[in-house]
Amino acid sequence: MIKKVMVALPVIAAVALLSACTATDNSNTEVTAANSESTSAMSNTNAAVASELVGSWQTDCLIPDMNSPWAEQHFFTFDTGGAAQHKRVSYYEPACTGSGDTMVDNYTYSLPGANQIDLIDIEKDNTINDLYQLTGSELRFGHGYRNDTTSENKDASGRITTLNNFIVYGKVE
Repeated sequence: MIKKVMVALPVIAAVALLSACTATDNSNTEVTAANSESTSAMSNTNAAVASELVGSWQTDCLIPDMNSPWAEQHFFTFDTGGAAQHKRVSYYEPACTGSGDTMVDNYTYSLPGANQIDLIDIEKDNTINDLYQLTGSELRFGHGYRNDTTSENKDASGRITTLNNFIVYGKVE
């Protein structure tokens, strides 16, 4: 059974591990993204969604299974100018404590259609044609480690078509 260890992250303090574990739903959720043409200006709907994305997001401490020798935590920030940064901290123990290895990816992003986000990696010159779902203070994407499949489901154009329910971000207030 796959478990996710919940952590509390005070904004300035170190990560504190809570003792409770909760089951994680790793099923893929299908999202139908409306086909729409990309324009240089965002629609009012996309602009409203973009403003909801702006800010800092983080996951709980993620442990792929109860026998895993590692854990990781993800952080995403979006600014109003179309820049985003993803940071993943990997820990070589089944908890998000102590020092870990940090990987940082810098992106620009655009919202070409409903539930669609394109993340352009500045250093790697690579684009992730992704989808997202914003529900209250939770944010999910399609990309990333899922713990239930080795690759994302993609449509004919290469856009990811299912949400990742293992890596779930919460808005940092």
